[in-house]
Amino acid sequence: MIKALFLDRDGIINEDKGYIYKAEQVTFTEGIFRFMKTAASLGFELFVVTNQSGLARGMYQQADVLELHKLMNKELEKEDISIRKFYICPHHPSLTGRCECRKPE
Repeated sequence: MIKALFLDRDGIINEDKGYIYKAEQVTFTEGIFRFMKTAASLGFELFVVTNQSGLARGMYQQADVLELHKLMNKELEKEDISIRKFYICPHHPSLTGRCECRKPE
């Protein structure tokens, strides 16, 4: 069994500035690199979870989110931080109905 730490993307890893889907919109939160390194040093695998209702709203495409995560991962790797997997919920309850992938489910 692995020890896992699931971190919300917007507001925890990066500052929450609304519908973020471009690299230039990302500002990592203060202290997040140190926190993630400490968790990893304690044996935790790091996972990112994110609700992306902008997808359901048609504000951007899944390819945009995947590209952003790829770029974020490159920045994290520069800090010797490894993300095991990103989990994305593309739904919005009022537009697509309930789902099992939306936080906090």
